[in-house]
Amino acid sequence: MKKPEPNFTAEIDPVRKRILDAAVVQFSDRGYEGASTRAIARDAGTAMSSITYQFGGKHGLYLAAADHIGGQIAGFIHPRLNAARSAVESGALPPIEAVLMILGGMAEMMLDDRSQKWAGFIVREQQEPGEAFDRLYGQVMEPMAELMIELIGRVRPDLSGKRLRAIAMSLVGQVISLRAARAAMLRILDIKKLGAAERELLHEALQANVRAILEVKG
Repeated sequence: MKKPEPNFTAEIDPVRKRILDAAVVQFSDRGYEGASTRAIARDAGTAMSSITYQFGGKHGLYLAAADHIGGQIAGFIHPRLNAARSAVESGALPPIEAVLMILGGMAEMMLDDRSQKWAGFIVREQQEPGEAFDRLYGQVMEPMAELMIELIGRVRPDLSGKRLRAIAMSLVGQVISLRAARAAMLRILDIKKLGAAERELLHEALQANVRAILEVKG
């Protein structure tokens, strides 16, 4: 059975959405300084005055673009975080399976071609964090990281403090590389575009890595 496509669509005013979608692409491709609000308005099919009226200017639009990205990611990943937490608390799922569930959801998102338009924006904020990064971190990254740390702590009670957090970060980093290192991944796999078979192989490799790191051999 074919998996349903990830839903990254936020229900907002259509004009505002067009502006934000265009802004994300501009800021992602050109950075804050290089992006043009005139080009954003043109690509959104609206007047410059719409940007001023709705966002107050370029800085307000940039922060709104960060919220737009965060909202779309949160709409996809938060239900998975909540489901994983509930399943562990009810005893329906072992903590390690919950970790795999979360990372699998992240991988699904990173492998989806639609996440490409966010990549440049997020990477720029990682390199030079500012208010936009704070918003992205609080909305998406922090809730996911803290639940991952909690679950990994249940799987590996021998880990604590920064060591536990480092393990969690290393696992998340493997998933992020599916988007951040896409060109190298395609070259290494000797393919032009990811197909279903390659996606399945990457999911399997991720699961194997997680189990190798977290399952303590007797």
